[in-house]
Amino acid sequence: MSNPERAFLELLSEVGVRQTLDDVRLLARGVDTLRGDVLADLLKKCKNVKTVRLCLLLGSEFSHPWYAKLDAKTLPRGSATAWVARSSMGTLVLKR
Repeated sequence: MSNPERAFLELLSEVGVRQTLDDVRLLARGVDTLRGDVLADLLKKCKNVKTVRLCLLLGSEFSHPWYAKLDAKTLPRGSATAWVARSSMGTLVLKR
């Protein structure tokens, strides 16, 4: 069985490594049918702060239905320090 939620999080983890934020943002616009409960369970186990923060940011930005099912307080968002990445396309700052 395919797991689109896991695939989405794997894609987010590649931002700044193999994927550009612009490409991921374009794809994230269309992932409004993800299952919020499944995504929440995966995010609770996620060790990558960038992935969690980026998922929350994109879900909020596009007002996806699954975003309403995520409780940021229960997710591993790391320290209060912002996650920052610089690339030729600009700077990405992900706050807690």
